[in-house]
Amino acid sequence: MVFFNDHVYLPSVSENFIVEENNKPKAGTIFIVPNSNGMAIISYFPQKEFEKDAEVRVLIKNGLQDDGGNTISNDYEFSVTASLSSEGNFLENLGFEKEHAGLIF
Repeated sequence: MVFFNDHVYLPSVSENFIVEENNKPKAGTIFIVPNSNGMAIISYFPQKEFEKDAEVRVLIKNGLQDDGGNTISNDYEFSVTASLSSEGNFLENLGFEKEHAGLIF
């Protein structure tokens, strides 16, 4: 998930929100959820699971626009390594509320 502080102009997403697996484009579905406070949340779900130990790169290009036509100032990217998990701890909060800042634009 990627959080934006404004609504996103939908036609600008397909060319400017890119997900790659091991340096190759990864087919998937992008969901954009507008928040009641004016923010947008972009979620990506791959058509097929990521391979174990694959490098997953997300590139957000500066052509991405808000609903007013403004673009972000720079390209942003981050990457993670995919891994398998057979267990999880959903009883303890390990997310942003535990002082993890996430990706700030």
